[in-house]
Amino acid sequence: MNRVYRIALIFGFIPLIIGIVIFLLWLATRWDWLMLAGAFTICGGVAAVTLGFLALAYYYWRRMRIPDITPYKLKRKILLCVGLYVLNFLVAGGVFLTAMTIESCCAIFVHNATKHTINNVSISGGGCVEKIISIPPGKTKQCWFWAKHDDEQLTFRATNNTTSYEHTMSCYITNGWGVRIKFTINADESVSATDISD
Repeated sequence: MNRVYRIALIFGFIPLIIGIVIFLLWLATRWDWLMLAGAFTICGGVAAVTLGFLALAYYYWRRMRIPDITPYKLKRKILLCVGLYVLNFLVAGGVFLTAMTIESCCAIFVHNATKHTINNVSISGGGCVEKIISIPPGKTKQCWFWAKHDDEQLTFRATNNTTSYEHTMSCYITNGWGVRIKFTINADESVSATDISD
């Protein structure tokens, strides 16, 4: 009968571990196919937990037929397994909400390729203005925001001791769907922008 209980535990552990690994890998790589893999994992997790409940119910029914069984110990094992199943759904919900929050965020990266410190950096668009105090030579800094309304452009502004920079990039942003944009202040003092969402 312990084998049946182990099977019930396995049905709880496998989707939980796979789901966490896929999420961490997606955070590191942002590969699109991992989101599809995550959706399949959620569906597979529901099926696994359902089978786990059936195995657990069978284990409980069989163990209750043994006269010398300790009710407290049995209930503790059952609650442990049920808690594992509940944890699966809590983690899946947390991962889903976190992924949606990240996907809807506008992530802006600013790289200073000049030999001077860039000051008073501001990024505006979608009803938001984000500021970076300064960026040393050769460094990259980033900021994040969630668009308040639809917009079709992002505007970059900055200064150094002798130069003011401004660059507007055509880029559709909307509330609920984010972008990843990189602005670069080049060595020749020009500014370029690249969509790095993909």
